Amino acid sequence: MNALFPRPPCAWNRRLCAAAGLLLALLAWPGDAFCESAGPRGSVRMSDGTAVSGEIFGSSEDSTLRVFDENLRKYREFKFAEIVSVSMIVEKEAMVDKFTFKEVGWDEKLYSGKAFPRIDFRASVLLLTGERAAGHVLGVVHVDDGTAVSKFVLNRYMRGEVGQKLDDLVYVREIAFEGRVAKGGGALAGRTAGLDGRGQLFAIESSSPLLLPVERTAGGAEFRKEHLAPGTYDFVFISDEAMHLALSPPPDAGGPMNEAALAEIRARVDEIEEFFTKKEIVIHAGGDRAARVLLRKTRTEKSTYDKVENPRFHRFEIWSLRKTGERWIVESRTYLARGTDAKGGSASEKRVVRVTGFGGHKVEAGKTLDVVLEAPAEKKR
Repeated sequence: MNALFPRPPCAWNRRLCAAAGLLLALLAWPGDAFCESAGPRGSVRMSDGTAVSGEIFGSSEDSTLRVFDENLRKYREFKFAEIVSVSMIVEKEAMVDKFTFKEVGWDEKLYSGKAFPRIDFRASVLLLTGERAAGHVLGVVHVDDGTAVSKFVLNRYMRGEVGQKLDDLVYVREIAFEGRVAKGGGALAGRTAGLDGRGQLFAIESSSPLLLPVERTAGGAEFRKEHLAPGTYDFVFISDEAMHLALSPPPDAGGPMNEAALAEIRARVDEIEEFFTKKEIVIHAGGDRAARVLLRKTRTEKSTYDKVENPRFHRFEIWSLRKTGERWIVESRTYLARGTDAKGGSASEKRVVRVTGFGGHKVEAGKTLDVVLEAPAEKKR
């Protein structure tokens, strides 16, 4: 998904630079020809925590991304010049059993028993106008850091090779352009206390499935997140041992959450069939018309993708639900963490620590909200 190649004498795909270089050569200009950086600057952050910063440009003069807008149900093209940031959401991830068709034209498949990892993505593009377009994306992004050019391909899915695991796949998590703020956008800034510096801090808006990475200083105590659409944000801190978080009610949640509504939500969650056979609501927030829940999903039954005996699989997700008529509909799912224990038990499962102060932070247009995030004293590490 990422390739490096030597930086050309002039910034890649720059007709103006090429023309200037030719003119200087013809005039026997003394000294070396050089080119000014013509493209916008920014950074590309990867799922493994690495980042590349520099001049950002596309594979053509237009430098565009193509997105299938989920709301409008059509493709749209956005120029880099009108984009504030692009966030890649993991829509689905799984180990897929490699197969071939038994005969040409037949639907019957022959499975090899050899699995490869696949991750499906959905992108959220924040524009200078403040609009956010979400859907499957297609595009190529280059970053020139002054010494080399990195190439990143954005697509609706990524697949690995047989023998690889899901954790082996490294993908683009976020692209952010420097100095750009969406119209009406704001920022979160502050400091943390009692949180393991090895963990990752995220922010999530109460009406969005996007888990936005928040970068901290080298010491880990201070943080800042810009280019945020106005709304109510919660923080999630994920370390090797625990998840510290809080959930705010979604917009238009209705009346107070009562036992009847919570029972309906539990029933709706349980009736959805998937790989995990047990689902437990750990945290919930909302009302009788809309809600957000943190789910612990587990499976102890043997899986075709795992050869160990008596395994236990687990996964944590945030679900947003809304009641339409008499039925609760799952609007979005946000993946947080997963794990597998070969001999049952829950040794690899992270502790869930609910911290009230992590939730309900309101971002306003053109303002920076200062926040202090502190873990409970008994949970400090």
